[in-house]
Amino acid sequence: QTDAFCGDLNLRAAPPNLPRHIHMLDLSHNQVQNLSQETLAYRTGFRHLNLQANQIHFIQPGLFRDMADLKVLDLSSNSITRVAENTFSGSSALTRISLHNNVILEIEDGAFDSLAHLTELDLSKNSIACIADFNLCNLKVLNLSKNSLELFQSARSAELYKLLSLDLSENKMSHFPLLPQTNILEHLDVSRNRIQSVNVTDGPETRSKAILTHLKFLDLSFNQLRSLPESFFYCMLSLKVLKVSNNCISSFSSLTFGRNTLRSLEELLLQGNHLATVDHQIFQGLPNLKHLQLQQNNLEICAWGPSHQEPTDCVSFTSISSLKFLNLSENSLQTLPANAFAATPLSSLDLSQNLGLDMDERSLAGLENSLVHLQLRENNISRLKADLSSLRSLKHIDLSTNQLTSLPAWNQESSIESLNLQNNNLVTLDYSTMLTLERSL
Repeated sequence: QTDAFCGDLNLRAAPPNLPRHIHMLDLSHNQVQNLSQETLAYRTGFRHLNLQANQIHFIQPGLFRDMADLKVLDLSSNSITRVAENTFSGSSALTRISLHNNVILEIEDGAFDSLAHLTELDLSKNSIACIADFNLCNLKVLNLSKNSLELFQSARSAELYKLLSLDLSENKMSHFPLLPQTNILEHLDVSRNRIQSVNVTDGPETRSKAILTHLKFLDLSFNQLRSLPESFFYCMLSLKVLKVSNNCISSFSSLTFGRNTLRSLEELLLQGNHLATVDHQIFQGLPNLKHLQLQQNNLEICAWGPSHQEPTDCVSFTSISSLKFLNLSENSLQTLPANAFAATPLSSLDLSQNLGLDMDERSLAGLENSLVHLQLRENNISRLKADLSSLRSLKHIDLSTNQLTSLPAWNQESSIESLNLQNNNLVTLDYSTMLTLERSL
């Protein structure tokens, strides 16, 4: 009895006969242009106001002054160009504000300062160019994605910021944001910017870096990074997901993780970096790594064994005891040596689009009990040398778009459930192999 749903009714204001005790008013998808006391039928007892997708470009000064109970305000998808200093003054109970998808160019100093309970602020998809003095210590979620930000800088303060999630993706920043020094930040997205360095520049003076001890997710993908210094990761003891795909890091000498830095890291995305030169044991130093994306690089895989003690220009994938998912597609791989993944319990391996890949008969040795998914599509393979019959756990294999003239041999222990052989040169299917497969296929 306290909610009024008036959405999508071609209204220019709330119905004048609204009951007195309405707590939630949904006026979304209407024709409201000027937001005033009259528009809201002179009611002030709202807790939740939804004004999404109208044509609002004017908000009456002091409109929210008497709305002491208002907690959630949705003003997304209107024509608002500016947030004035006094826009929200008086509505001190506000916890969530959405201004997503407006045309905001300017936020006056102090516009949100009086909102001590504000925890979520969505300013995404606007035209904001600069945040020079971020000081909202109680805010937990801030979304500034899809703006024109060239700078994000926190206020100089020793106070603890409660921010947990900060989205700065799809902006125009050329430098890493200057984050609050004392923070509990867990999720940081700075993807799709123009960042060339993770060093923070702060004019003529330099400030000590924020310590990101609580950070769990960091997305740096689609930037212009050429290197990532080891010191950058020193305090990231909680980091689980690191995305550095589609940058300009051409060698692992520009990408080093100290032995005790990323102890919690589970996912590492490095695709599309043209990586070629490597510290060959770089992944063995990440004790919890489960998911590794390396497609669209130029890597070579180290041979394993006593006669190969000092590899210099290859990367080792042996003895990564936690690794489950590995993608090495589009790496111009020429050879896959024997025991390439020994003592690494992979369940999914993608070796697709490595034209002319020469696989040793024992290249997949060591994966007998773990490998479930194997992708070998678009490799121009005419005869599969690698022994797949020993892979007892293998259920899904993609051999499409190759030059195969016959089926690989499988034995009675096979557990293949799906087999993709599209686009090959098969003329007949071996009857005994089909009999073996049909139990599980």
